[in-house]
This record gives sequence, structure tokens and C-alpha cells, in this order.
Amino acid sequence: MKLKAMLKTLLVLLVGTGLAMSVACGNGEQEANDLNIVDENQNQNQNQNQNQNQNQNQDECDPGEEWDADAGECVPMSQDCDPGEVWDDAVGACVPDIPSCDPPEVYNPATGQCEMPEPGEPDVELIDPPPGCDDPDPPARCDVDDFDEFEWAPASLINELQLADAECCPGEDGIVFQNNGLSSTLTTFGFLSDANESLAEAIDDGSLTLVLEHDGLDEFIDGAEFTINFLLGEQVDGGVLVDPLSFEQGANPEALLPGAQLSDPDGDAFFVSAGPGTVVINVELFDLNLELAIRNAELRATAMSSNLEGGVDIHDGLLGGILRVEDIVRAVNNVASTCDCLGNPSEIISTDDYTCIDDELDGSSCEGDESLCGELPGLCGIVGAVGIFADLDTTGDGVSDAFSAVLQVGAEGVEILGLVEEEE
Repeated sequence: MKLKAMLKTLLVLLVGTGLAMSVACGNGEQEANDLNIVDENQNQNQNQNQNQNQNQNQDECDPGEEWDADAGECVPMSQDCDPGEVWDDAVGACVPDIPSCDPPEVYNPATGQCEMPEPGEPDVELIDPPPGCDDPDPPARCDVDDFDEFEWAPASLINELQLADAECCPGEDGIVFQNNGLSSTLTTFGFLSDANESLAEAIDDGSLTLVLEHDGLDEFIDGAEFTINFLLGEQVDGGVLVDPLSFEQGANPEALLPGAQLSDPDGDAFFVSAGPGTVVINVELFDLNLELAIRNAELRATAMSSNLEGGVDIHDGLLGGILRVEDIVRAVNNVASTCDCLGNPSEIISTDDYTCIDDELDGSSCEGDESLCGELPGLCGIVGAVGIFADLDTTGDGVSDAFSAVLQVGAEGVEILGLVEEEE
């Protein structure tokens, strides 16, 4: 047994050092070849380690810097921009060169010029949200006051939520799905991948738990009609709990898509369409976590369910709608208003022309928990520049004031078990 153990140890050592058994047999030519292999492996390992170190160093560079392997340090990023672009220190990259236009002229991204707007028919008209609890004919769920006896509808837990690629949906009907202007603009400015990474991380770590409740779906059959409620929740063993903040009053949700319908059965799967309505999502844009309302929202997806008690699976979903530039600006302003180090300004960006209100705003004193506030003065101009690329006119005044936005959605069936207990 000791001999076998010794042989086993010897074999491990030989394999571990990259030597062939023929070396032990005294084959000189083979020994040289095998030693060459060892040298090549060592060189490859050294190159891999150098690449890993370089990648780590690149990760440590500040915005606007890049790793210089020859110098062995971070150096200012090349600021040689293509025609039509300028260097932006806040972004640390080249961005479109957008001229300042004298009102009433507006910038036209298609021509790259300041032009007079041409009033006409709006590209799309904003649809009012469904009736709420303060309207003349409030929904019945507004009167719910006992959730112990409340019967929840079949539900879905969103496990995929991504801003669609700029070239997502040319075959879909409707200007929102065909334009997908938000993703195109975020791609231009280099923000799309960051936004999608933040959404994926939030879903994975449970900080974003979005539940779809299919209110009125009693049978999973062709022609079934219902409403899809968008609820915030918390995952627990066996299902989800719903955050009471999801409701306007009683059990009536703040965000919902009316007019949902199952159609075109294909085996166990149905096409589901819903909307238009208003939904609210939290997404990271410009390094800020913003709460944004998607107006005129529509859902198009494939739905499956073998047992409604287990919920409804959603596949290949597209959620399209309209995101007003004004709402983006207000969301950024809301963040700024919480920053003590900036003096809690009610606005840093004008909702009229999307320009910075105070060019002298200084964030150098923002530290610790407020370090993100220090970035707002630099982001002010970027948000305004992004707004100029809006692709939809919702008022008919000839000025684009909103983005078409499309998100890819997927969900798995889940059971709603009740409400999240409110902290005392």
C-alpha cells in the first residue's frame, strides 16, 4: 500500500509540473520537448497574469482616464472626438455636439441645426390614466379594508426587465415600438448597458420585486378579459408579499394596464395584450435611481399557465410606452431636492427648456452618503442634452417632448400570500 501511495504521489507531481512520463525513462529528445512545453505554459500564465493585472488596473481608473500599459498608470483618456462630437469631462467620453438654440428655435438632431418648430398634429396623444379612487365612479377595490379575507388574483413575478436594444421592434405595430427612441438615445450617450445592468442586479438581489396581478382572470381560455396590476412586493418562501405602497387606496393599484385579453391559442400558450395604461418603474439613469412613469403603456407577450393557483408565466414580452422628458427632469430634480450639501434646491434643471438653472452650482462639499449629490451639477447639462433627442411630439407644437420606450419583460408564475407587514 505504501508503494502504491508513493507512485500515486509521484504521478501527481509529474502531471502537476507538466512533465511526461517519458522524462523519467531518460528520453533526451522528449525531455527537451517537454521542458519547452513547460516554458510555453509558464509564459502563457505570465501573460494571463499581466492581462488580469491590466484589467484590474483599468477598473481602478477614474472616469475620463484609461490604463496605459507602457506607463503603468492611469492617464487622461484620448479626447480626439469624431466630427459632430465634443469631449465631456463629466461623462469622460465624446458626446454629440449640440448647439445652443435661441428660442423659439429648437435643435433638430436629424439635421444638426437649430430650426423653427413646425406645429401640426401630435405624433401621439397621451391617454389619461384609468379612473382612480377620487373619480366619480371609483373602482370597487378602493373599498377593500380587510386583506385577511381578500382574494388575490393569479400573479406573475417579473424575472427579466431590460430596456430593449435600439433595433428591437421594427415589425411591431405602433410608433412607440417602431421608434424605440429612448434606447437609441441612451446608446448614443453610452448609458444603455449601465441602465440594464442596474435592472438585472436589482431583480437578482431582490431589491426590485415587481409583481403582476391578473385581476379578473378566472379561466385561462381564449377571449378571457382582465386587468394587469403592477405591484411592488417582497419574495418569501412559497410566494410573494405585496407592499401596501402599491395601492392608491384600499386594494386599488397605483399602476395598472386595463383591457388585458388572451387570444390566438397555440397549444398551452396564448398571446396576451394589455393597455394602454400607466406603469411606474425604477431604473438607473445618469448614475441615479429614478422613478419614472411610462404613459400609454402596452404589454404584448406570450402567456402560459397549467394551474392558475400557481400563477401565469410570461415569455417574450414587450412593454412599450411614452416617457416624457419633463418627467425625467422632475425625477432628477427630486433627487437634488434631498441633497443638503447642495442646499436642497427644488430644481436644478428647468422643466421648460431642460437647461441648467444654476451654472455655478458646486457639489465639491458633498461627501459620504451624499457623494452622489456631488455629481448632479455635472449631470445637469447631460440630462438636458439627452432631452433634446426626444422623438415624439405629444402636444402638436412641433417640439418633441417625449421618448418612445420599449422594455423586454419575462415573468414566472407566483402566488400572492398577503401584504408586507408595515414597520412600526
